[in-house]
Amino acid sequence: MDTFSAIVDEQTEILLPSQKVDIIENRVNTIYLQLTGPDSMIKGIAFRRIETIQQMECPYKPNIINPLTIYRSLFKKKRYEGVVDLMKETVENWKGTLKSVDLSETSLAGTDLEGANLEGADLSNADLSRATLFGANLEFANLQETNLEGANLQYANLRFADLQGADLQIANLQNAYLGDAYLEGAVLVGATHVTIEQLSKVATLYDAELAPELLAQIKEQYPHLIEKPKRKK
Repeated sequence: MDTFSAIVDEQTEILLPSQKVDIIENRVNTIYLQLTGPDSMIKGIAFRRIETIQQMECPYKPNIINPLTIYRSLFKKKRYEGVVDLMKETVENWKGTLKSVDLSETSLAGTDLEGANLEGADLSNADLSRATLFGANLEFANLQETNLEGANLQYANLRFADLQGADLQIANLQNAYLGDAYLEGAVLVGATHVTIEQLSKVATLYDAELAPELLAQIKEQYPHLIEKPKRKK
């Protein structure tokens, strides 16, 4: 947990329910101010804090005629889904300027990131399931353990992307460029429009889960791709 998260948790732990919601909304406003400022370093920090804000919990809204909701408002919490979606929209609005940003563990399911510039971005452990990444630039992106299930990756540039352990089930990889992509342990079973030509250009497919027909072709034509890669000392 970073310093920002620790401060937020400490503050929200001792506040009333309505004040906790105010804290979250104030944090959102701060993100907007930082993103619209001239300092690129501050913008980078703002993007990193999106995941923290998405994870902040708020109490259930009580209804005085329903005692159960009052109990829940006092003792139970949930994610502020409105803010989760708002932060997704924020990333969408800035999709042309996401080079090298840290969006690790961020919830981006279903987002429209068509044509986004995510070169060198850290998207490890992020949820990009069902996201539209048509034509997106993901060159050198960190996509380790990223959920890309059902994502549209048509014409995406994944050159040198690190997809170790990524979930690409049902993802559309039509015409996606996978040159030197690192796919160790990636799940490609069920991925659509992926060809042997695309896979022949990757850096490794060691321990990756592939459709039987593709795996058979790899074993026959490119067996080195499923061998354990040599680690640099």
